[in-house]
Amino acid sequence: MNVRTSIVNVTILLGAFAVAFLLAEGLLRLRHHSPAVAPPFPYRAHTARGWRLLPGVDTQFLFESTMEAVRVSINSRGLRGPEPLPRSAGGPARILFLGDSVTFGYAVSEESTFVGRVWEEGRRASPGWEAMNGGIEDAGIVEERMLLEEIGPELDPSLVVVCFYANDSRPPVGFLQEYLSEDPVDRWARTHPRIVSRSRLASFLHFRYRRLVTRFHLYRSPIPARFAWVDLWREGAWRQDAAVLDSLISLARFDWGAGWGGDGWALVKRELTAMERWCMRRGVALAVVYTPVQIEVEGRAVPEPGPGKLLEDLCCTMGLPFLDLLPRLRGTHGCYLDQCHYSIAGHRVVAGALLPWMRELIGGGSPHNRLDRGRHGCLFD
Repeated sequence: MNVRTSIVNVTILLGAFAVAFLLAEGLLRLRHHSPAVAPPFPYRAHTARGWRLLPGVDTQFLFESTMEAVRVSINSRGLRGPEPLPRSAGGPARILFLGDSVTFGYAVSEESTFVGRVWEEGRRASPGWEAMNGGIEDAGIVEERMLLEEIGPELDPSLVVVCFYANDSRPPVGFLQEYLSEDPVDRWARTHPRIVSRSRLASFLHFRYRRLVTRFHLYRSPIPARFAWVDLWREGAWRQDAAVLDSLISLARFDWGAGWGGDGWALVKRELTAMERWCMRRGVALAVVYTPVQIEVEGRAVPEPGPGKLLEDLCCTMGLPFLDLLPRLRGTHGCYLDQCHYSIAGHRVVAGALLPWMRELIGGGSPHNRLDRGRHGCLFD
């Protein structure tokens, strides 16, 4: 067989494969009119760089925790809340909050979130003071760092505040230990969500493949593995029983329980270091806030060291200003909607703790004020 014949055969084979793929894709689209992977929320979508909010969306969304419709408005920068004010030399401070659904303000209106309150109450004393909400539901510290690199140059913040929750060390595709075996086919599908979500055929084949390996006990879905703690948490015995609380944290090891130790802290250090370098190159201040899990606030005999202490030690080592919200929230009632999200009352408490702390960090509103780390490092309340 000569080279020309081989090329013709390969071309015919590839053409036949392409035609078969297009036919299968077309048939599946005719049978299933909805998207292969329906977006879970009308205001956010999964991209190649993790979860992002959809610019320009303004919608009423029914949140499961409260079963109440709340307005969600996304500005042109892909952040929840109003458009940024025009920047001017020597103008007031602009604070960019990075975080997950806790920062986003799950199930509460924008003006009721601690970011919204910081903006509104802060500008009463300093007109033009801004607090931008960079919280994205289900984002971890990797996605938060990428978001900073994407929108930071345009926003030009004076201060970046990383609001850390105990599951933020969770990688975008989950912990490897969530899988009984790290299947290369499934891992490829999970790390290429755009292909799986756009192609009906790819989504169909991935679904069938997972059903097959699950049937032979070779695969465990990361979704139930991540949320294995939910039933025990709902029972509520962890509030009084230390043994139940220990079991709850162990069950949550692929979610917020990861904050009590494990390999995830190496990832946290790496991402905070990358954020610090980005900020230092631009003369931007960087600070870290710990947003505690509900069990830390309402439970007894919570195991130590907890995520807040581990994060404090890391920030002290790096010389980053740090605020632990646990002392402010501990002993309060009605501050949580669920295991992590604040009620309106909780957001009010958090905003009250943040405002004086940030005013000290940015020197009363002066933009691009480099922090004196000898004075501010490890600052907590």
